[in-house]
Amino acid sequence: MDHSKNDINSVVNLLIDQLAKEVSERVVSTIKEELIKKPVATPQGQKLLVDTEELCRQLSISKSSIIKLRKQGMPVIKIGDSVRFEMGEVNDFITKLKSKL
Repeated sequence: MDHSKNDINSVVNLLIDQLAKEVSERVVSTIKEELIKKPVATPQGQKLLVDTEELCRQLSISKSSIIKLRKQGMPVIKIGDSVRFEMGEVNDFITKLKSKL
């Protein structure tokens, strides 16, 4: 009986090791994919402009929240009919809003 318990424990430990290896490989793979998706750093002095959709993703907020922030004075850059946001200015604006709370 002891022999079969040892066998079972060995199999369980082997399965746990294999699962841990697979999970860590998937985590590494996912991190690599996310790093690839990340925008390339802008050269020094160059501003990073994003559209409303990207700003929603960056801040994890809805489009209606962006509209409310714009009404509160969040800076925008208009390029023709398009609206863009400079991330540094947006971050400064949000920091100022937080300090008023």
